[in-house]
Amino acid sequence: MVNYIFFYSDEFMKECIMGTDPQIRTFIEEENRKYIDKVKKLFGDARKKGEIRQDIKIEFVMHMFNMMKEIFKDDDLTKLYPDTASFIKDIFNFFYYGVLSRENS
Repeated sequence: MVNYIFFYSDEFMKECIMGTDPQIRTFIEEENRKYIDKVKKLFGDARKKGEIRQDIKIEFVMHMFNMMKEIFKDDDLTKLYPDTASFIKDIFNFFYYGVLSRENS
């Protein structure tokens, strides 16, 4: 799912996630705004197929997805991982498997 992240340096990944560079932060914010409706539709379609639990609001899922960037700021947590890519992979796997329907988990 997120294997592409292993191609980028830790420094680059942190810069993208933390948004410390104003140009990168602006770009990521603009891209997020463009795709939010597409992601909501994707989640809605997945819910209709039974791939995402019916008892969780899509807006909640979207909010939690956006909150993941705060997790990256936790130094104690990041120290548990050998590199940023491994950390990101665990976060996405945790998030993804947490929203699957009970039949798929």
